[in-house]
Amino acid sequence: MSSNSRNRVLPSFFLLQESRPFHIKMTSSQASLLHRFACIICMENKQTSSASPAISPSCKHQSNVCKPCLQMHIRTALSTKFASSEPPLPKCLQCPSEITHEYVQKSFPTLASTYSDYLLQAYLLTIPDYRPCLQSGCSSGQFHSGREEQPIATCPKCSGKSCFTCRIPWHASRTCAEVKEEERVNEELFEKITKICPGCGIRVEKADGCDHMTCRCKTEWCWLCRASYGPIRTLGNEGHRRKCPHWRGPTGEMPVVPVVQVGILAPVQAAP
Repeated sequence: MSSNSRNRVLPSFFLLQESRPFHIKMTSSQASLLHRFACIICMENKQTSSASPAISPSCKHQSNVCKPCLQMHIRTALSTKFASSEPPLPKCLQCPSEITHEYVQKSFPTLASTYSDYLLQAYLLTIPDYRPCLQSGCSSGQFHSGREEQPIATCPKCSGKSCFTCRIPWHASRTCAEVKEEERVNEELFEKITKICPGCGIRVEKADGCDHMTCRCKTEWCWLCRASYGPIRTLGNEGHRRKCPHWRGPTGEMPVVPVVQVGILAPVQAAP
């Protein structure tokens, strides 16, 4: 068929004769939607001006977290006490980029001094003789020269006592060996009943039977696969991780679960 014949068959509005500019009329409410986004933490529709600024040049994604939620996330991370290991820096809620002190000072100046104290504690914890006070509400600490020979460390500020060896409040009725064994058993149980929040990195415990978790940092995630509820609300069950029992593919396929054959034990009769 010649090109002229094809042109006669096709409706005229399918034939692009020349490029012409066109305009779409929108109401003011429709136009305002172009300047809004849904925060992946609180799931509220916010003005794009309320989105948190990019945390670092390595953040290549669009910011989908509002400023109040990011501020809550940072405050929660900085309020965590670490007795024996260097505290991790708070991270972006959308990628592994670390939230630096410079970023907090510029974006959330009210948290700058808290972050400075946090970094100081992180540095002090690298010194072998230093021990932070473990009493609630006390931010002090001390250098203890007695070590294992004199394990009781007394805080100069609140007089709270802790064990230098075990790094816990003083255990008058138990030996350090008994405490260590008790901690091992508790740690095994702790690993089974808690999981790390993908938002703030703090371990949380499941309080009821629902797999929809909401951390105090406002991050919502699936208990089984730790997927964020932002994609789940957008994609449905396809937003879960592929091996999660809640996952469903775009055409309805389900995750592959290993088949376990269950045998039934029956009494064995003795030979006559």
